[in-house]
Parts: sequence; structure tokens; C-alpha cells
Amino acid sequence: MTRLQEAAPQGFISTHCIAHRLALAASDACKVARFERIVNQIYTYFAKSSTHAAELQEMQWVMNEPKLKLKRAAETHWLSHESAVDALRRSLKAVKATLEEEAREGDATARGLALELSRSNFIALLLLMSDVLSVLGHLSRCFQIATLNLLSVEQILDGALSALQALKESPLQGGFMLALEDTLKDLEITEDVTHQFESTASQYVTAVIDNIRNRFPQAHTLTLLGYLDPRNVSKATPPSINELGNLMGVDGRKLWQEFLAYRCFAKNLPELSVEAAVQTIFDPGNKEALTTAYPLISNILARIAVLPASSAHVERLFSTMKRIKTAQRNRLKTETLDCLIRISSEGPAVQQ
Repeated sequence: MTRLQEAAPQGFISTHCIAHRLALAASDACKVARFERIVNQIYTYFAKSSTHAAELQEMQWVMNEPKLKLKRAAETHWLSHESAVDALRRSLKAVKATLEEEAREGDATARGLALELSRSNFIALLLLMSDVLSVLGHLSRCFQIATLNLLSVEQILDGALSALQALKESPLQGGFMLALEDTLKDLEITEDVTHQFESTASQYVTAVIDNIRNRFPQAHTLTLLGYLDPRNVSKATPPSINELGNLMGVDGRKLWQEFLAYRCFAKNLPELSVEAAVQTIFDPGNKEALTTAYPLISNILARIAVLPASSAHVERLFSTMKRIKTAQRNRLKTETLDCLIRISSEGPAVQQ
């Protein structure tokens, strides 16, 4: 990819899956203050022992908490950090009580983990993580939408960064952080949150913001490409199209003149989408006439057509294949596997 970009610096566009980059940003930030390691140690303690898992479920039932399984935070699983933090927060009282009971019976690992859950700073950080990761989770889900409007990518990112900046300046005003006092009281933790938490909170949120900014240097590029989406042609201006022309290595003034005609064409499409524009222009019956009428724009649209903002659909297909082709079904023929994946991903919903 780097060599191709060096060979063709203008007009060559490379993007990475937005959802995956968000997962990496969350993972990098969670390494602050050993938080990710502690969450995964708690998960491992219960996941690797059916006895411990059963004791946790029993404690959840006694305390009238939802029966939730703890989750592992993993870099390769999108939204896993949000899921891991959410599950621990919702089962916090039962998890702490179970660990304390095991500690009284001489379990050294349980004693160490219970001690971590008895620290007010860790509880405060857990609630702060819940606030921050809920923003990232919402962002990731937006970017996994198949019909994502490229023009909205930069706007959505800016909105999320503004929300994170507000949490950085006033961490105690987050939705989950507002319940900090009640949570500590419910857990019978009398220790006050120290100034160390404020430093850690600022360090964590700053790390998230920096990670997002560093991992999305081409958000503005996607915005410029989004102006060719039939849904957005009315929002385009001469400076924006001229900037797009410079990015693609073509004369911006010529691109704007061509865009004026394309705008009328795009508004009259039966379906307002990039896919509809590409299909209409490159339809065998229209291709020669329309590519001649819009030579510059048709070339750019051809690139947009193979430029997904997210690989979410492909990742789901891999997950579907893994679910279907198990170790016990390792002799499935390729044709059979293909049919089963198509049925699973595109077939009608199973009637209850």
C-alpha cells in the first residue's frame, strides 16, 4: 500500500476500516493504569473455573442482579472493551462479594482482585471507562452501517471528540460517573476518590482523544468524496470540489464545471445513493454516454465504489463461516459452505 502511494501520490486513496481503528484506539487507551489487565484477570478467574462461575451466578441470584457472564477485553474483537466494562459494572456487587467470600477461604488470587475492587479509584475509573467507551461504541456502530454517508464521517468524529473533551474537563459529569457516590456506598467503600484519579482520568481521556485523532488522518478526505453522493450534491461548494480535484490530481475548475451537470443528473436518480449512481453510470447501456459526459466524476466514483468505510460486513461473513464450519463439519464442500453462508447472512429470519 505504501509503495503504491509513493508511485501514485495523487489520486491514490487508502483507507482503513474505521470500526477496527476505533477498537485499536479503545484498546490502546485502556492500557492506562493497568485497567485492562485487571478486568481480564477478573474475567479469567471466573471463566477458567466452572466452580467460580457457578458461585458468581448464585451470588447474582441472591443479590437480585442480572445473570451476566463477564467478558474479555480483546484488541481483535470490536466493542469488546465496552462489553467487558459494561458486564463488570452491572455485576460489580456480586463479583466483589464472590471474590471476598473466596478470599476468606484462603484464595490468594481472589484476595488480590477483591482488594482492587475495594479501591475507590478503580471504581471511579470503571465508571469513567463506561462513559468513554459508550461514546466509542456508538461511534463504531455508526461506522458499521452499510449505507454510511461519507459526508457524515468527519462530523460524527468531531461530535464524539467534543463529547470526550467534555468528559476530560469534567469527568464527574458523565452519565455513569454521576452515580459514583451511590455506587461506592452500595459497595460499602468508605475511601474517598483521591487526586490520583483526576490525573489518571485526564491521562486516559487524553489518550483516547489522541488515539482517535492519530488513527483518522483521512476523515476530511472521506468528507470530500462524500460530496459526490447524490444525497449530498446540493451541499457541495466550488472550494470543496476544487479541493477534491487537487486531492485526485485533476483540475479543480474542470471538475466543478463537470459537477454542475452531474448534480442535476444525481438529483434525478430513482434512488439517492452512491451505489445507484455507480450502477447507472457503468450500466452497459449507459456506460459509453455517461462516462463521456462525466469523465472525471465517473473515474472518482469508480474509486469510491471500492472504498468501504468499514469492513464490518466482511468480518460478519468470516464470523458466520466460523460458526458454520466447525471442527465437526470440516469436510463441508466449498459450494455447500457458500450456500449455507448465503442462507445465514441473506436468508429470511427464522420464524419463532
